[in-house]
Amino acid sequence: MTTTFSSKQPFEEYAISFDFAASLGTAIISSVDAVTAVDQADSSDVSTTVLDSTKQSNTNTVVYAWVQAGTSAHNYLITCQITADDASQYELEAIQPVLETPISTGGRLITGPAIEPVTLAELKLHLRIDSGSFADNVTETQSIIPASKAIADNYTTHAGTGVDVLGYEAIVILNSGTNEATGTVDCKIQESDNNSTWTDWNDGAFTQVTTANDNAIQEMAYTGTKQYVRTVAKVLLAACVFGTTIITRTVTSVEDDLLTELIETARMEVENDTRRGLLTQTWDHYLDVFPGCNYIKLPLGNLQSIVHEISGLGWRLDNHDT
Repeated sequence: MTTTFSSKQPFEEYAISFDFAASLGTAIISSVDAVTAVDQADSSDVSTTVLDSTKQSNTNTVVYAWVQAGTSAHNYLITCQITADDASQYELEAIQPVLETPISTGGRLITGPAIEPVTLAELKLHLRIDSGSFADNVTETQSIIPASKAIADNYTTHAGTGVDVLGYEAIVILNSGTNEATGTVDCKIQESDNNSTWTDWNDGAFTQVTTANDNAIQEMAYTGTKQYVRTVAKVLLAACVFGTTIITRTVTSVEDDLLTELIETARMEVENDTRRGLLTQTWDHYLDVFPGCNYIKLPLGNLQSIVHEISGLGWRLDNHDT
């Protein structure tokens, strides 16, 4: 009698078992001679596509065949042939139906991506968008306010304000006034990820200012990768007049809000078409009923973690693309 297994989803992978115990009696399986699959729709041999022989295994009485693929609405006749240790041969067969059974699901976005695949600055650079005004294209921010600075043999007394330069071209300017006799100024650039913890930027030290080279301007382009930069300085021997300015090239446009929305819309369209989350985001996901198959298909792909179970059929998911 031919056994019929419970229906499976297309492309679902699983093991099926052929139990020869009743036929073998006191004998045991000596070898598995063949496990084949035939598509009953056209009687074609689909053993190499539907079955995975590398994952096949057996005990003394049971053969476990591995099914790796299938087409919806097709039935597969799977036959298993063995030889026992007493040289007798046996055969069992079973029908494996494959039918796609969609499960009603739902979801709600809890936390969207913190960033987008491209920044506004990158998009505007690609589109060659410019405000048309040089004054509107640059922003100047004082880091160390220009004034006469007292002697301080450290870099904390005269520490400037941090400036956000992420995504922009930035130039740092040291504008020195008059040094009193023998006075010197040592100024350098520091960088930070959080505008709180600062480290010296490599090659970010200006030439020391003395009475021989004061009343001049020095400038240096910041080419680091941190979000914030600032200047710090120490003054030795005598008071000195100086200040620092950080200039960022921030091209602006009346279309910025629209472009920002278009970036988000484009990302969402790609996610909808590919059914994959491109960036980290948190969703509530739920099933109307528990699935009849032996797995649960989660949306968006690239699952990072299940944050917590909300109810018997609901999960909060973190998804992203790597």
